[in-house]
Amino acid sequence: MNRNRTSAFTLIELLVVIAIIGILAGILIPAALRGVEMARRSSCANNLKGIGTALLNYAPEHRGNLPAGDSLTDIAKELHDGGYLTDLGLWHCSSDKKDDSGTAAIAAAIDEFDSSRHCSYLYVSGYNLLATGEIPAQAPLAMDESNRSDGGMNLPSLEKDDNHGDSVRNVLYLDGHVALLKGDDAVNHVLDNLKEPGKLECVD
Repeated sequence: MNRNRTSAFTLIELLVVIAIIGILAGILIPAALRGVEMARRSSCANNLKGIGTALLNYAPEHRGNLPAGDSLTDIAKELHDGGYLTDLGLWHCSSDKKDDSGTAAIAAAIDEFDSSRHCSYLYVSGYNLLATGEIPAQAPLAMDESNRSDGGMNLPSLEKDDNHGDSVRNVLYLDGHVALLKGDDAVNHVLDNLKEPGKLECVD
């Protein structure tokens, strides 16, 4: 007499399947997260290009001067009020989760804009496009900030809570192009090619 057998996983087979699923998850999840971060870096670069366009449109109408101020709060409001940069989302990098001691976010309105909460970038103030002795393709104009930035011409080390971690920084240059710098170049060498650093100041 034939008896019908019911197929079922044995305990060993079940454990093997679980192990395979765990291995695949360990491979795929980090890859997916890296893909998300790469997309965010690209979006951040586009933000900086948009900011660069606004700044370079501002200069010809102000005798070659780029906006100056003690903080990016003042500069963002000047660009907004002049109609040069009205999209407040461009000031926020989607990888930026923390600003100073608070949560980074996009400002709802220009009257609420505060660079300590709504800006992911550091700005180099003091350029005049008609009189600068800098090489535009080597002179940084704006970049991913460090939460430990303290103004002046000092770039403190990046940390894991900064926009793209502790070793990656997008930099906007005076000619309008954006470059992704990694490792020591992301901090130590950003300002090295400036010819007249004494005329400039980093503000955030």
